[in-house]
Amino acid sequence: MIEFVLDSYAIIEFLKGNKKFEKYFDEGKSVTTKLQMAEVYFNVLRDFGELMAEYDYDSLIGFEHPLSDETIKGAMRKRLELKQKGKDISYADAIGYQLSLDLKAKFITGDNEFRDLENVIFIK
Repeated sequence: MIEFVLDSYAIIEFLKGNKKFEKYFDEGKSVTTKLQMAEVYFNVLRDFGELMAEYDYDSLIGFEHPLSDETIKGAMRKRLELKQKGKDISYADAIGYQLSLDLKAKFITGDNEFRDLENVIFIK
């Protein structure tokens, strides 16, 4: 059963060795999306080079969850709703968050825009 959706923030912190995120990295319980994987790839590519980016991306493939059209549309509605409340989240973050709502799983992040939102486990 899926319990957690991993934001790119959580994945990057885990890859950096932040122990606070370790318990959320279980392929049977946690998922992410290609969009979060793309964000991670970019950050690792920029900071550590292509070899490390490829390695980290490949290590995330088992966590990938497919996206439905309804999740994408719901994410854009949620993004607009949050923007109207003064929260500026990216398309990728909106999709990851909506996936967590659709799956009734907790969204794992340390992104300040998600502080105090429902269904979020906020970790720094």
